[in-house]
Order: sequence, then C-alpha cells, then structure tokens
Amino acid sequence: MKRFYQLLALASFTAWLSTPALAATLSIQSAKANGSACPPGSTTITTIDSDYDGSTDLIQVTFSEFFVERPGRTVKNCLLELLVNVPRGYQFSVFRVNNKGFVDIHNLHNGRIDTQYEFPFVGRWTAPVLFNGPYSGEFEYYADFPASSWSPCNVRVPLNLNTRASITRKTGVLNESMAYSIIQVERSTARFIQYYYINWRYCI
Repeated sequence: MKRFYQLLALASFTAWLSTPALAATLSIQSAKANGSACPPGSTTITTIDSDYDGSTDLIQVTFSEFFVERPGRTVKNCLLELLVNVPRGYQFSVFRVNNKGFVDIHNLHNGRIDTQYEFPFVGRWTAPVLFNGPYSGEFEYYADFPASSWSPCNVRVPLNLNTRASITRKTGVLNESMAYSIIQVERSTARFIQYYYINWRYCI
C-alpha cells in the first residue's frame, strides 16, 4: 500500500511538471460545524472563483441561526473544521475576513465578533470587529488578520475557521436591567455571512 502511494505521488508530480500552470482553485473535501452559534443544518460553506483568472478568491460561510443576546446567552461560537484540497505546487493563506449581519447594541453594552483561522500545528490568527453601544443596524465590516502563514504543500490541508460573538457590560455599569442587545443575522436576508479572502503562491 505504501509503495503504491509513493508511485502514484511520483506520477502525479511528474504530470504536474509537464503541464502548463493552471489557476489555483481549492475544493472542500469535508466540513464539520460545531458550536452554539451553528445548530445542525444551519451552516453552508462554498468557494468562489475569480472571474479574472479562475482561481479561488473567497470561502463563503453562511449562517441562518447565528445570534447572541444580552440578557441571555451572551457568548456563542461556531467552529468549522474543513479539509481542503489544494492543487499540487500551490500554497494559500487567508488575509482578510468580511462579516455581514445585524446588531442592536444598547448604550450600556459593547459587542464583539472575533474571527479566527488556523492551520493546525502551524498557527492561528484572529481578526476582531468591535461595536461600541449605542449602535444599531445592518453592518458589513472588513478585518485584516494581523499575521498569516501559508498552508503546507502537496497535502490535503486542515483549515479551522472559528467565529465567536459576545456582548459585555461596559466598565462601570452597575444596573443593566433595562438594557437589551443582540448580534444576529441580517434582517434583509436572514443570513449572517462571512467571506474569507485567499492569497495564492507557488510552493517554496
């Protein structure tokens, strides 16, 4: 079995060397969603390819039941565990996330969304979005990851995407009995949507 795998890998590598370079696209082999913010059946994951060169530019995550509220359950998260197929000879990194949803944050509260991506055993990086109450309305925020790394070469890549939403009481507030805040799906689409932006390079 091991010998067969080695021969197959050598044949594939030789074929890759002998063909012209193609636009880099990734496909998701498997995906698991776990957490209080993504009940079973409420999350979809798709890839979006560029109209310009055909390479994968975005991973789109759509939640239909994403919400956190105060009073209530004030912290929720969703961990997506993906196994990604990457073309031989390419690496990718995630450099930006775009969050779209709805918030209604009371003036006694602060809201926060932390988006994290991770290549297991390589590193993890977090991009926060902050809401200082009072704030109300649909939002679309871009957040850059402060640092990033490249995926391993020539293997199926495990990629974890974790989103954590929280609402906290402002410092010094003693009585919040009349305050209510929520982070949730867009009212116009009934969806909370994320776009993860992808960079590509040849393996080095």
